[in-house]
Amino acid sequence: ATMATLVFSCSQCGKRMKSIPPAPVFSVTCVGCLHQFTVHAAALQQAAPPAPPPADDSGEAEITDGDTTGADVFADYHTSFEIPGALPHPADVVESQSLASTPAPSVVYKSVYELEHWPLHPVLRAGKLSELQLETVSLCGARHTRLLPDGRRAGFFLGDGAGVGKGRQIAGVILDNTVRGRRKHLWFSTSTDLRLDAERDLSDLGAPGISVHDGCQQLDKETRGLGLGSSFTEGIVFSTYSSLVSASRVAKGGVSRLQQIIDWCGGDKFEG
Repeated sequence: ATMATLVFSCSQCGKRMKSIPPAPVFSVTCVGCLHQFTVHAAALQQAAPPAPPPADDSGEAEITDGDTTGADVFADYHTSFEIPGALPHPADVVESQSLASTPAPSVVYKSVYELEHWPLHPVLRAGKLSELQLETVSLCGARHTRLLPDGRRAGFFLGDGAGVGKGRQIAGVILDNTVRGRRKHLWFSTSTDLRLDAERDLSDLGAPGISVHDGCQQLDKETRGLGLGSSFTEGIVFSTYSSLVSASRVAKGGVSRLQQIIDWCGGDKFEG
């Protein structure tokens, strides 16, 4: 996917920053004065002057290997169904022609953001999740309603490119499940530093109260004689892929981190 980068200034100190917009409306913390403010991507894009053509622009389309133009390889991405009231994604998104020619599955699932009288509906109206991102939440939710023949819940693979806002989409899926009564979630990433981004996305979507636990290390620290405190028995365990192959330094007998996570989820009773 190709994403447009927005340039904007802090509303307090004027420091210029740039970012690929994760949603039509998103919050930013200034790296200079730490002031937090809201950015409206559509307004910035309308105000931005058109980019000048490159100096060596001959007016001809760029040809790739095999004499194939970009238009022959990629197609503009359009959501497979309409979500009333949702705002379009703030950046252009493309997909391969082969994917564009493959029809998406029919989905009747409605996320909690689409239900007008539910508390998360304002997220849709405010554009904190774009129509493209809401489509992902609905597709994922529909998949999660299915059980595989062995009794396990079906999964969903999200393969969007950089800049589409996968963190925002994952946060949206977690909230959709939380409202439906699923109170334990696992979020794996390459680095624990990205936990702060996850907390920001959850907060932007109206869920600052969901606890994001800092991996198994925090579970170790919060484990008492009678087990985990009540505030750590639910929420999101944010951990890294490498933690799945390491052993806990605290658990007796060198119990693996993987088993520690399974135990936190509730073992066979986990709905994940």
